[in-house]
Amino acid sequence: MTTSKLSLLSATLLSLALAVPAAAQLRVVPYVSDLESPIGFVHDPTDPARQYVLERQGRIRLVIDGELQATPFLDLTDPVRSAGGEQGLLGLAFAPDYATSRRFFVNFTRESDGHTVIARFERSATNPDIAEVDSRFDLVFAGVPFIEQPEQNHNGGKILFRADGYLYIAMGDGGGRNDPNDNAQSPTSLLGKILRIDVDVPDEHPTGYLIPSDNPFVGDDELGARDEIWAFGLRNPWRISEDLPALGGTGALLIGDVGQSEREEVNYEPLGQGGRNYGWSVYEGADPTPDIDPNRQLAYEPATPPIHDYTRDFGVTVIGGYVYRGMTLDESYQGRYVFADLEGRIYSLGLAIDSETDEAEVANVEEHTADLFPSNAPEITSVDVDAHGELFIVGFSDGTIYRVTLDEGDDDGDGLPDAWEQQVGLSPAIGSGEDGPYGDPDGDGLSNGEELRAGLNPLDPLEPPTEPLVRLFAEGATNFFFDTELALVNPTSEPAHATLEYRRHDGRIFRQSVDLPAERRVTVDPRARAGLDGALFATSVRSESAIVVERSMTWPVGTPYGRHADAGVAAPAATWYLAEGRTAPFSLFYLLDNEGAEPAQVEVRYLLPDRAPVVKPYTVAPHSRQTVFVNVEDEALASTEVSAAIQTSPETPITVERAMYLDGPDGVFGAGHGTTAVTSPSPRWLLAEGATGEYFDLFLALANPGPAPAEVTVHYLLQGSGRAVSKIYTLQPESRQTIYVNAEEAEGQSLATETLSLEVTSDQPILAERAMWWPGKTFEVTWREAHAAYGATEPGMKWLTAGGENGGPTELETFVLIGNVSEVDGLVRVTVFFEDEGPWLVELPVAARSRLSVPIRPEERWPVGDKRFAVLVESLPVGAERAMLIVERATYSNAQGIFWAAGENTLATPVP
Repeated sequence: MTTSKLSLLSATLLSLALAVPAAAQLRVVPYVSDLESPIGFVHDPTDPARQYVLERQGRIRLVIDGELQATPFLDLTDPVRSAGGEQGLLGLAFAPDYATSRRFFVNFTRESDGHTVIARFERSATNPDIAEVDSRFDLVFAGVPFIEQPEQNHNGGKILFRADGYLYIAMGDGGGRNDPNDNAQSPTSLLGKILRIDVDVPDEHPTGYLIPSDNPFVGDDELGARDEIWAFGLRNPWRISEDLPALGGTGALLIGDVGQSEREEVNYEPLGQGGRNYGWSVYEGADPTPDIDPNRQLAYEPATPPIHDYTRDFGVTVIGGYVYRGMTLDESYQGRYVFADLEGRIYSLGLAIDSETDEAEVANVEEHTADLFPSNAPEITSVDVDAHGELFIVGFSDGTIYRVTLDEGDDDGDGLPDAWEQQVGLSPAIGSGEDGPYGDPDGDGLSNGEELRAGLNPLDPLEPPTEPLVRLFAEGATNFFFDTELALVNPTSEPAHATLEYRRHDGRIFRQSVDLPAERRVTVDPRARAGLDGALFATSVRSESAIVVERSMTWPVGTPYGRHADAGVAAPAATWYLAEGRTAPFSLFYLLDNEGAEPAQVEVRYLLPDRAPVVKPYTVAPHSRQTVFVNVEDEALASTEVSAAIQTSPETPITVERAMYLDGPDGVFGAGHGTTAVTSPSPRWLLAEGATGEYFDLFLALANPGPAPAEVTVHYLLQGSGRAVSKIYTLQPESRQTIYVNAEEAEGQSLATETLSLEVTSDQPILAERAMWWPGKTFEVTWREAHAAYGATEPGMKWLTAGGENGGPTELETFVLIGNVSEVDGLVRVTVFFEDEGPWLVELPVAARSRLSVPIRPEERWPVGDKRFAVLVESLPVGAERAMLIVERATYSNAQGIFWAAGENTLATPVP
């Protein structure tokens, strides 16, 4: 680090002489008082009206709409040591699945010896206002249920779940001047670090956490660092925060690291940039640490300098805050990092983000102390936000939590602008209840604060949809990693309307209306809908018209190297089946969606190749989506092929999907596929897509959920030949079998290099699902991506797929796969529907008992360059006959210089 330049920059910024944008003045309004030594304010992820205050002595106090509840949510005053000035109850974080798991985590120093404890608890199953004290489990680090603290100070404190779902723990260096044990630079110590762990494990897990495979020091034998470590070189990171993606933030990590005697510092870490060394104790702020041992060295270089540091002229202890992403304050505050100093000073930094590197520089600094606390500012121990991203200041010395709002235009101090409240019919003089920011007077599941952000009227409820159900999708995510897109097509000559309902994992419902012009495709981005940026959700689509819908998911956000798609199902059901599935080294997930108003009691019967089924019960809350990570459900499921039979009560039908991922050379979940389950086995399955050869590995998963053996015939319909070859397989009761088609031979015909469709027939009802992985084993890197789909149980003469796309930054290519399962040659009309112009069509022959691949791309004279589109395939008469068809779509895209790094496939939808 170039310390002279950085010191000069910091001094310049701290002069506060830089021009800052004109901004409305701020003020604070007491939100809740009569607290004892509060040090943190954390909002409930399931209800914006509920927050929790951490009292250093060991109590977590519940606040509901500004009212402090008499009974603590959790009282840990007995096991917590708070005698030292920096000891006590220090951190609280709610698990991402808190709505269903009821789990939360706390950070405290324990009474017996002052060591750090990270403990897991559960909220009461019967009373959401209290926690179950007896549910406590202390996470086990290196064989002991604590992290040793050699001194009373520098304990760090903040813990938080970021959008990646992992728990981040801010650990101080253990205390003492100049970090006497060199903990912050020691690879074998957890002190002076940011830790990152995966706590989504079963209750019986012996340590309570796993190591994320993409942690920066996993497998790094040269340094020998602990796998839990995310970042090095911190003295006392009392407060860290994420620039919240759910509210439009960048996902960056911001760290307020308390200095020793010279400088306080703020560090900025772009999303995904773990493994940094922030320099302590070799550096304090941007400068070399005074009077440090000259032999003290960094564990590794380079040291990452702070984006901002300041001297004792501007404070004594930095209190990290948040990047403002709320709606109350003037627009000039958007994207500014608001933080404090213990002695009662409040600052904000303007952040200039480099679009190429995502690194930040400080554009300007502004102090707000005089506005917020004209006199008698309290000692400040935290700057936090509520569910809407609005700022709150924790006054330690006066026991008060303050809301930050505008000096003018918010008379009741509730954070809702008076002008807006008057416009929509709320009272500007009442700051709580139905008129406050957490009220929901129209009962649509959106608080007033969320309605403000979305530009909606809080007194105008979203009416329940009345249209017939068109499609249900159990899977959907718009977080830091996944994006979701819905393609809707109206093939009719009349305009159509659709209502989309999104059910988040926490049970909240959001609705959206979509108009579809005649003979047009429409694309819907759920992330743009208020309440769905940073969410896991299921979706239902309703319409009076004969529209078709498909959902596509891509990952990671930005430059996707993975994708999968599905056409959903027409209705929920009490019984579902999944044929394909593999746990370790794969990650296998089942998605269970309960659209109804009552809990669904679900039984999953896991069918294994060589042993009896494993049976597990689950409860899916009303109006919500639950994720089952199959790998950790039972020891027998840890590493195996697996199918599933899933049952619930007819009174509480559900929807089920499966997603399966493999970490690969491109990154986490480098390859993966997903599909909706089916409601019943069948004696016949038809699959249009299939390819073997050097590039594709083709697998056919067969599952027999019944009590009798099944004799299965697979007919391989070879492309263009008009010839099908067949082979017979035997499938044992309640078992599954995988056919690697590349290695098969049927009727003397090798299938090693073929393009084909499949027809599967059986003397017993079975399940059949096809999966394709690429590139194949003859390539240097195996399996960068995959796609999978169930077939249809009956052929048809008219099929429609909504989700085609060509070109763009990732060079998308779309293929339509047409299988002719008839004994007669056929003729098909292929019609393309666009988003902004009329349809285009062509007619093509397809031989009997064969497969036709149709590349929908400009090189084949289709007018689709850089366009999204839908494709209709119709069987036309040839003499007195019409061919019966099966149709699928496959779309591929490039990423990171890799050809077809991502791919998706889905069965088309039969239409009248």
